[in-house]
Amino acid sequence: MYHQNEGSMTGLLYSSFDVGMDMIGENVATLDLIDAVDGTVENLEARGRALFKANALASDITSFIRGVTCHLENEESMVEQLLNAEALLKASIEILARKRQHALDDPELRGHFEEAVVDAYDQLITISEETCVNCQALRWEILEHNADFDEVEDGFTTVCTPSSVVPH
Repeated sequence: MYHQNEGSMTGLLYSSFDVGMDMIGENVATLDLIDAVDGTVENLEARGRALFKANALASDITSFIRGVTCHLENEESMVEQLLNAEALLKASIEILARKRQHALDDPELRGHFEEAVVDAYDQLITISEETCVNCQALRWEILEHNADFDEVEDGFTTVCTPSSVVPH
């Protein structure tokens, strides 16, 4: 009888140990998921902060250009760099949208986990779109500004500087 009880007790201990290990495994998996979600959200937020600063800079430069009363040098280079930035932002937005969808489709991300990741992607996509628009606006400001100071084909300068309008 004692042997049976000992066997039963041993079986119970092993069974309890297995359940405990399963619970620990689930908790470790949950902690790993929390770490992964936190890392993803922090990374996306850091990228958003950088783009927010880029937007502020683009706005400041646009305002500055409006006050400049001469032709801007290196127009081609500035326009090319802004076109490259726009292309990179558009490609990034497409990638972010796909990753956002993957987060929605991920069976491990449910409830608050899914909401945190999807919200972070939404915010970064929005600021990326705003940055792309601001790059376009800055590019057009540069082109329009310099067009106001360029000579036209018939030999006249633009009305931006009326005192310099001289026939060819």
